[in-house]
Amino acid sequence: MRTNVTGVQNITKYTAYGDDLDADDALFNIYADARLALFGDDVFSASTVALQGQLRNRGTLAVSDLTLKDSVVLVNAGELTQTGNVSLGAGDDDAVVVRNLPGALWKIVGSAEIQQAGDNSRFVNLGSFEQTGADDQITVAANFKSFGSIQAEGGIIFQG
Repeated sequence: MRTNVTGVQNITKYTAYGDDLDADDALFNIYADARLALFGDDVFSASTVALQGQLRNRGTLAVSDLTLKDSVVLVNAGELTQTGNVSLGAGDDDAVVVRNLPGALWKIVGSAEIQQAGDNSRFVNLGSFEQTGADDQITVAANFKSFGSIQAEGGIIFQG
């Protein structure tokens, strides 16, 4: 069953989506000590995830034009496919953290970018980070640390 979500979603406790979630132009406010866990075949398109909680992907997640803001943490423990830009922060004071865990895959298709607005934001790769598309080049304009693998069919420009 597919769950379509738009508008503002306030996550104040552990909330799990076991079915497929389709978040289009949605704002997820994840409060401190709260967690939004995804277990299905999920999509975030033109959406924002904000505040101090954690978004954890355990299934497959497709993102396009996703903004992470405040001090939210995105943990990828599954397979994430990025087809549009991802922004780490929306302002200078933001401290967003992205963790691509061991055994997880973060795949960028096309010429999407990872941008950084928050001065203290960072992307930590402990799994597999891949760029697909031999004719494409991506830009990672964020603080990026990798202890996992990085593969590129086209090119990756690191500016962080």
